Amino acid sequence: MFGLGVNGILQQYNTYLKTYMPSDITHVAFDKNMCRNRYKDVICVDQTRVILRASQDYIHANYVTGPPFLNTFICTQVRISF
Repeated sequence: MFGLGVNGILQQYNTYLKTYMPSDITHVAFDKNMCRNRYKDVICVDQTRVILRASQDYIHANYVTGPPFLNTFICTQVRISF
């Protein structure tokens, strides 16, 4: 995967993953916070989303784990300026 480069990874994403959504996945927080999402077509999944400790607990960020990665890390969108 790492040998594909950015363009190769983007091509694989657009071909195989962009429209993939397992039936047991929900995105209620994403839907309720549309004004906080930079990209409306990149879903923030409820089951793996990062929940902030503040009263406004939403950030478009998910924990990511699994092969080929050894550690869990966070993927997030760039902040929207208000």
